Amino acid sequence: MNNTHCDLNDYSHEKQWLKVEERFFKSIADGPTHRCYCCDRLYMKKNLVSYSKADLRDRGFTEEQIAIIFSVDLDEANFYKTCSDHIRKRNVSNLAVNYGFQYPEQTYCLSELNDLEERLVALRISFMQIRELGRDRQYGIKGSVTNVPNDLHKSVDCLPRNVNDSTTI
Repeated sequence: MNNTHCDLNDYSHEKQWLKVEERFFKSIADGPTHRCYCCDRLYMKKNLVSYSKADLRDRGFTEEQIAIIFSVDLDEANFYKTCSDHIRKRNVSNLAVNYGFQYPEQTYCLSELNDLEERLVALRISFMQIRELGRDRQYGIKGSVTNVPNDLHKSVDCLPRNVNDSTTI
C-alpha cells in the first residue's frame, strides 16, 4: 500500500508562501504612483500602456486630438487602460484633462490641515458602517465610502456642539 505522508521537515511550501507574500508587499509598497497623461489620475505601473505622438499620427489622429490626449508636452507618455481603449478606437477619452477634468492646485492653508480638520471642513464627508466583529464584541469599520453633499458653513457653525444638542443619553 502506498501511504502518503506529510514531511514536517519540508519547508518548500513556506518558502513559496514567503515569496508570494514578499511580492504582494512589494506591489503594495509601489502603489498607484504612476500617472496617466490623459486623465491625470494615478495607477499601478502594470495597468499603463505607452504611446508616442508618432504612434497617434500613424493611427490617423489630428494634431488637435493629440494635443488633447497629451496633457503635457512629451513625445511619449503612459496611458491607463480606459484612455488607451479610447485611443485604440481612434477617440479621445471623455476623462481627458484638456476637457476640464483637472485637479486645482492645493492652497498652502489646506496642506497644513490634519486628517480630522480635513474632514471637518470638507464639502463632502465620508461615512462608513461601524459593525461588531466576531464574538469578542470588537467593533470595526466596514464598507465603502459614501460621499454625501454637505454644507460647509452649517458644519462649522454647529461645531462644537452642546451636550444637550447632541441627542445622547
